[in-house]
Amino acid sequence: MASKVVVAEYSAEGGPEKPFMAPDGHEAGPTDAGDYVIAYCAKHRSRRYPQWSSIPWGSPLKQESDRLLVLLDGRWQDVFKLTGASPDAVQSYYKQLYGIAKIPDKWVFNDFGHLTYTAGRSGDVIAHSCKAQ
Repeated sequence: MASKVVVAEYSAEGGPEKPFMAPDGHEAGPTDAGDYVIAYCAKHRSRRYPQWSSIPWGSPLKQESDRLLVLLDGRWQDVFKLTGASPDAVQSYYKQLYGIAKIPDKWVFNDFGHLTYTAGRSGDVIAHSCKAQ
């Protein structure tokens, strides 16, 4: 029988004290106190937030003439077709976030950050997806 090994422990803060509907249409609410187990960690893609979060953080970018391409699912794809963001829009957003007007060599715009994790309580099926910062 496999034994469980604690790799690391972290303190965390739950959601808001009272539930409310966030501007993105998701309900934000309190998190039950207790111990949670990290079930899964990965780079996140979201259909709900298509402009900046449909591409995982860190995905390679390259410019090809007037197009910006991203390596996604094993092939180079047009960023504009995936997100609606032109190369100029990507450069402008990069300047807004990082203070330098350039197109980066990796995607650094995903709203969920470089990694998300799913945590559950004592093996519960109900889980929380959280942004790592």
